[in-house]
Amino acid sequence: MNNHPYTEIFNSYILNGAHQALAQVQQSTGAIPDAVRGQAWHLLGYALGVDAAWPQVRELLLALSPKMEMAGYRDEWLAFLRAGVERSLARQDRTVEARLELAVGQLLRLENRYPAAVEWLERALSTFQAQGDSHGIAAVHNQLGRVCYLQLRDIDAIGEAHKALSLLAEDDPERAESHFVLGMAALNQRDWEEAESQHRLSLEFRRRSGDPRTTAWAMQNIGTVLLQQSEYGGADRLVEAVGWLEEAIAILDSLPDPYHSAVARNSLAIVYTHLGQLEEAAALYCRAEEIFQSTDSSEWLARVHNNLGLVYLRKGDNREAERSFRVGVAIYEELGNDAARLNTQHGIVLALLAQQRYAEAAALCEKGLAELDALRAIPAQYAEKESWYRASLAKAQAKLEQ
Repeated sequence: MNNHPYTEIFNSYILNGAHQALAQVQQSTGAIPDAVRGQAWHLLGYALGVDAAWPQVRELLLALSPKMEMAGYRDEWLAFLRAGVERSLARQDRTVEARLELAVGQLLRLENRYPAAVEWLERALSTFQAQGDSHGIAAVHNQLGRVCYLQLRDIDAIGEAHKALSLLAEDDPERAESHFVLGMAALNQRDWEEAESQHRLSLEFRRRSGDPRTTAWAMQNIGTVLLQQSEYGGADRLVEAVGWLEEAIAILDSLPDPYHSAVARNSLAIVYTHLGQLEEAAALYCRAEEIFQSTDSSEWLARVHNNLGLVYLRKGDNREAERSFRVGVAIYEELGNDAARLNTQHGIVLALLAQQRYAEAAALCEKGLAELDALRAIPAQYAEKESWYRASLAKAQAKLEQ
């Protein structure tokens, strides 16, 4: 029996389906409906194995990728992207191969899987270099810069951003990413003026591109700079920060972009905490925690637990504060983020002091001081955390000697 006619019918079905799915994805603004996403994923499962469907499949993968990231789909979408990379290799489609490798690297970075992210980004870099695609090369350098600042390797982050800028035209929207990386590296170093300047440059490029989503990200980043300057830089710019963050959240919720909306909610909750609006802050944190749980955003989840701990301390709920801080420390330990872990670990010290558990507080302070060498490369943070632990140790020891 000849199955050839059935193969042709099946391939025809796949081709028509891929064409229809691509049209639906391209027509949707913002997040795509679950029904469209489900249909597209189902179709891709078959279409990736049909040679004749590759022209539609490659476009469908590229069109879906930012929408899947926006909706918070990570592991599920990674499987499709990796399958797409394998298919593009088989088809010798180097252009799509590079773009999909870059997308895999970005998703792994969002999951805080930094070594794997770097591996895929360097793979994308080689593929873009083989094609002489300077814009693609710049995009990879920006993503590598993001990984560097997240690992507190600020000099490396600055280097990656400048490599990207050297390859980009003066009006290229990708420059927004470079200024973002430079802004975050400056923020790590507590260089408030430089951080604000770079993030305002990033916002300028975002606005020119006409993309409300990335424009909201840049607004959120300016709000975060103003917040941290108010917390650590002796300024009082909290009211300014509220304006930027509320505007960013309104835009992100309208799209919707849950992940970045949760990031902005976290910052706004910190502002509310400083302003004494503790119930509003706690509500924002709890909503952000739900989103970060659903998107496997472990680093942000740790931040929320740290910040919730501070709210509980302010409310006098010291045991709940201790619990929240300990969850945050455990996540940071898993991620190998020493600066953030030592920050949140001092929260545990504060909760222990509030519970009059002075011996435990003193022991944890001594542990923290012994671990501070990990921050030698970040002098501002080293000095800040050393002063925290020494002051708390002195307080605990004084109480023990009474």
